[in-house]
Amino acid sequence: MAKTPSRRLTYKERVKILTLAEFGWKQVAIAQQLGIRQSTISNCLRSPCTPTKPKGSRPILNTPLRCLLVRHATENAEQRRKTREQIAYELGIDVCRRTLIKAFGKELYHRRKATQKPFLTEEHKAQRVQWAWQHLCYDKEQQSRVGWSDEMSAWTSAGEVYVTRRAEEALYPDCLIPRFKDFSSCMVWSIISLHSKRPLVFFEKEKGSVDSQLLKWRLAKRFPNIDAEVKQHLKEEWEKIEVNDYKKYITSMRDRCWAVIKAGGGPTKR
Repeated sequence: MAKTPSRRLTYKERVKILTLAEFGWKQVAIAQQLGIRQSTISNCLRSPCTPTKPKGSRPILNTPLRCLLVRHATENAEQRRKTREQIAYELGIDVCRRTLIKAFGKELYHRRKATQKPFLTEEHKAQRVQWAWQHLCYDKEQQSRVGWSDEMSAWTSAGEVYVTRRAEEALYPDCLIPRFKDFSSCMVWSIISLHSKRPLVFFEKEKGSVDSQLLKWRLAKRFPNIDAEVKQHLKEEWEKIEVNDYKKYITSMRDRCWAVIKAGGGPTKR
């Protein structure tokens, strides 16, 4: 008998095969009677009476599904910090990690480190804009007579925080990690000018502060002598800094003021 091309059996064909087999027909006889290959008859008799539905392929992440994933992942700050797999699970989309990476990549969204910026209230932003307007017209001679001071908090990080964002969304509020100066292992202050710099001044937290003692105790468990080590590292790095290393930041103050004004007092890249 000539071989016939393989195909799925219909419901009626399966019924005929099972009926003839119950009456004692041999597989060869059934194949000749129905014009079906013997191997197909054998597979039919070994399989369940009710054929199972063939498994379909995983859903293709077309444009509407990709937009749904992105919209759900960028809904707020909490959603941006979730992994791609968590976002897909919440939407009931069962695809592998590689497919999710490609889907978000097509929409130009990737997992990136969250930008750390000081926490700014509306009052802070208004004060920053006011200060920028007042110092926008400073020329180089005026800048040379000004001492620029600032404080910095030093702390040990518990790990990097990643968010789902585009490259140009680095300063979006939902993509930022706020910094609070009250929660640090130590704080330093100094002043610089176009011609010199002053030594670092260390500020100690109040000994009676509960959050200060708790933070210091938790850090000490993980990093022995944390205060001494942080101070020593800060002093060493500060001594390495020369005037030419930070001179460009003073001479570009006009551009920095413009950046603050354009951002409405919010965080800037400069």
